Amino acid sequence: MGFRKMKARAMILAAGRGERMRPLSDHTPKPLLIAGGKPLIVWQIEALETAGGIARALPQLEPGPVLVVSADVWSAYDHRTLLPRIAAMREHTAQAHLVMVPNPPYHPEGDFALDDHGLLRMDGERLTFGNIGIYHTRLFAEMDPDVPQKLTPYYRQWVAQGIVSGERYDGAWFNIGAPEDLAALETVLG
Repeated sequence: MGFRKMKARAMILAAGRGERMRPLSDHTPKPLLIAGGKPLIVWQIEALETAGGIARALPQLEPGPVLVVSADVWSAYDHRTLLPRIAAMREHTAQAHLVMVPNPPYHPEGDFALDDHGLLRMDGERLTFGNIGIYHTRLFAEMDPDVPQKLTPYYRQWVAQGIVSGERYDGAWFNIGAPEDLAALETVLG
């Protein structure tokens, strides 16, 4: 039986130096830090910010909408609820869809507001991007895959263009950015 190369429809962002996680991340990559008895990245794999990383992965991604989650986020969010959004994205103007969460204490100003039509805006009551999103691969087609790039400037540009939809998620969600975040998640997962 031969191996057939398949294109992916999802990816996990596991890049980043984990500076705020020091000293834990001095010898262990942040996605491999343990919470609830297993590495953070395993929680994402069982459940299913770098623009340059996505651009580099384009040859392995199937053209069209792709689910992208960050490896340093743990949530009880059901990724299957995004399937209708992926199908709709193929036919509508939205080129990205971001799952938004209530603002955590370390980010009280939030990122974007969600309007009554399900589009993200810069003005209004802001929520924080939960690092769970769907992106159409065409958004990354012109990016240089060899240049490190953050997604935040692109998010702002895309939101200003009116091509980003969103939803609010109020369930369990942890962004593991500091050692105390990991300890809090460990307490919950016990």
